[in-house]
Amino acid sequence: MALLVQRKLPALDVREDLRAAQQNGWSGISADGRFGLFALNGFAPTIVDLANGTQRVAGADTKYIEWMHVGASGWATLVEDRRGHYAVRTIDLASGKSKQFRSKDELRRAFVLEPGLVLALQSGEAVFLESAKGERVGPALPARVDELAVSAQGVIATTAYGEATSVSLWSNRKVVAKVPALGKDGAQVFHMAFSPDGTRLGFFDDDVLRVVDTATGASVFVLKETGLPANVIGAALSSNERSIVLATADRTLTPRSQVTVFSIDFGARGAKFATEATLAELDGHPAVGPHGILVNRQLLLAIAGAESAPPAKAEKPKAEKSKAEKPKAEKPKAEKPKAARATLHLGAAQLKSLRDDCEEALALLQEHVDVAAFDGKSEARATAEKAAKALDGVMVASDIDWDFAACTLTGADPKGERVEVTKPSKKYGTERLLSDVPDATPETLDEYVSEGDQKSYKKAAALLDAGGSVRQLRLTGSKDDGYTVVLTLAGPAGVLTVRSDT
Repeated sequence: MALLVQRKLPALDVREDLRAAQQNGWSGISADGRFGLFALNGFAPTIVDLANGTQRVAGADTKYIEWMHVGASGWATLVEDRRGHYAVRTIDLASGKSKQFRSKDELRRAFVLEPGLVLALQSGEAVFLESAKGERVGPALPARVDELAVSAQGVIATTAYGEATSVSLWSNRKVVAKVPALGKDGAQVFHMAFSPDGTRLGFFDDDVLRVVDTATGASVFVLKETGLPANVIGAALSSNERSIVLATADRTLTPRSQVTVFSIDFGARGAKFATEATLAELDGHPAVGPHGILVNRQLLLAIAGAESAPPAKAEKPKAEKSKAEKPKAEKPKAEKPKAARATLHLGAAQLKSLRDDCEEALALLQEHVDVAAFDGKSEARATAEKAAKALDGVMVASDIDWDFAACTLTGADPKGERVEVTKPSKKYGTERLLSDVPDATPETLDEYVSEGDQKSYKKAAALLDAGGSVRQLRLTGSKDDGYTVVLTLAGPAGVLTVRSDT
């Protein structure tokens, strides 16, 4: 029996002025396979009932969508970055009714756990918010969080990057299992997705596919060489034994891109990914869930043999401090697979300086990440500003065009052939990495760096080291104009400078 069953959808009422921009759109499919959702900046989201093709518009026009998730409980969430002011929109997929609240704090992920209750990733914390005004309900999870996923049964998966990147599984706001430290220092975790019954969690740890038991955190399947194209744009577990992955060789999706559908059966001996289909004629990012793949606005590929499981009963947390019970969702649910770009935040003055004095470097940055001004305070911003202040006035070399500036990077680090990643050496540490002479010996360092600047580097390095495993990203652009943007980061916090070799 074929794994993918093609189903044509009735033509959607798409205005002509939308067609040219559809490649920038977002799409999602609910984990129970009932609803699809399409959203495009500047226009109201469209809900599609995948059983009969009926459609409805959901609320007002969107602006600057950063994240979208379609749940199995009949709700979806959109996170919008309105020039530094974040808005979360919750949508009832059955009725099309929506609510919205705003956040002054940086907000990157949001999931409807049950009507009226949202779990959000806000400035490095996993917080519970009521959906009308965004007010907190009970305490946040007691851990720093870099990525987040939620099962249909209310189990939460979180990651925290650092010297020993790990994945924690939470229930009732307590850790119930922990995946042992992953293979490499500072490993990045992508596309976390639960199986329909919530007993398995799959994710990519850099280039490694892992599937773990959510009760114990123990690995049930590991594939170290996936053989997949470089850009994995979505993944889902259709059952406890099978994963569906969408990947492309293109760095950026366009209507002409080809996306390949791969599947892997964990139970098979010598399991490897097999090619199932090639997707074309995209009008946005294709979406994958346990029950199907939404290719575009007129084509659904249903997954044969996809499992469904009734959700556990959810208990709503109390608005008091204390030990509020962890809320749970109503129906099978999977993480919406979307490879969102990271966002680099800078001070408003530094961003203006880049625009006015170093537009080549700004264009280079925007090839890799979205760039925005800080809005509101956060622990990461405070760390970054302290490190930049320690480096105030430091001159690395005569070809440095820009002083060190505070920055925060939210989302996964950019990757590719134009990104060089360096870690501090065990011998000389972060201060040498900042100085850009990492291999200078103590005897020759004075030839390159003044005594005063050495003290500044040491002070800034101590601040960054306290924030976790340090990494340096050297970004170059598609144009060979001699510029390199250097980000030195610990977790999301760090400093940025620009090198010009021209």
